[in-house]
Amino acid sequence: MVSIEKSPNVPHVLATRGVDGVKNLCEAYDQNPEAYHSAPGKDEKDIQKFEIKSSIYGHETVKQQLIDDQFKKCCYCESLFLENGYGDVEHYRPKAAYKALNSTKLTYPGYYWLAYDWQNLIFSCQICNQQFKKNHFPLIDESKRVHNHHSASSLSQEEPLMLHPVQENPEEHLTFVKEVAVPKNGSIRGQFAIKVFGLDRAELANARERRLEEVDSALALADVDLGDRKEVDLMCRAIKVSVERLRILVARAQRVKREAALSSAPYAAMIRANFPELRQA
Repeated sequence: MVSIEKSPNVPHVLATRGVDGVKNLCEAYDQNPEAYHSAPGKDEKDIQKFEIKSSIYGHETVKQQLIDDQFKKCCYCESLFLENGYGDVEHYRPKAAYKALNSTKLTYPGYYWLAYDWQNLIFSCQICNQQFKKNHFPLIDESKRVHNHHSASSLSQEEPLMLHPVQENPEEHLTFVKEVAVPKNGSIRGQFAIKVFGLDRAELANARERRLEEVDSALALADVDLGDRKEVDLMCRAIKVSVERLRILVARAQRVKREAALSSAPYAAMIRANFPELRQA
């Protein structure tokens, strides 16, 4: 995970239909607050559910702005995946219901008043969102949980266990040993991120390992001095390519070296952890 710099320009659909939609949700809640809340002995089917419209928060203009802001990467695992997946407009704070720490049950309502809030929306791959994160949103201190829009001004007092890639720097809590994600300095929030986003899943680790090898190989070529005829001849013989082909390979390697640690690159946090010198490149 890396920090995401989100565009300050709120998509038009959120500033119009979204504003009206939140007003309707809050008015619906105020008509019968107890109907929307979980309670001991209350069956989930008896809880009133909000009508939250994906046509607003998931509007194509919202999704595209998030994709652009995140360089087409998942906000959690940093994978480039749009070639074979659609991705989700994801709510950092769950809109409908949430799961507290060690809870197996959903608690209603969620953060319904943030359903169309630009700052609460991020873009993720379906695996991170649907298979792992789901509705998890535990707090370090549950007594600070905000339960409805009337207390929305107290959101800053919540202490989420979940990292927020827009509002903080995940690299303060997460790092990598080769392709393996590990908590930085024993961070509990880093440890939770690995678990809740599935950052240790085998397929993802394999993809990171391939990227690590790709960058490592590029670095071996990037510093070849093409002006040194002796070095060029030795390298051409070693990898069995022509001088012209070597020039192309070196140019590609230099581009990888320049870009591998940028936030726009896949698995940038892993590359920065393994090649800290590239952070300054």
